[in-house]
Amino acid sequence: MNMSYILKLQDFITDEMQDYDFYTQLASLAPDAEQKAIITGMAKDELSHAESFQKIYKQMTGTCYAPHLCAVTLDGTYDEILVSRVFNETRDYEKY
Repeated sequence: MNMSYILKLQDFITDEMQDYDFYTQLASLAPDAEQKAIITGMAKDELSHAESFQKIYKQMTGTCYAPHLCAVTLDGTYDEILVSRVFNETRDYEKY
């Protein structure tokens, strides 16, 4: 078993769960129901990604990975946070 793959999967799971927490909190700041629904959908997508990586991890190791997550802190207005996040997500595609 290649440990570098295992470590990458752990990072991916942690990142996706952290993103899920982020979007869940951001949704609570949304100015209207439509934007809240969009952000909540993004949170669900992140959770789905984490679950997919978790399945691969379990197939490879026989165990579940429980990441340690840092507390999410949202600084700025809803719009500022959203713009910042778009740039972060745009850079994330390079990881995968």
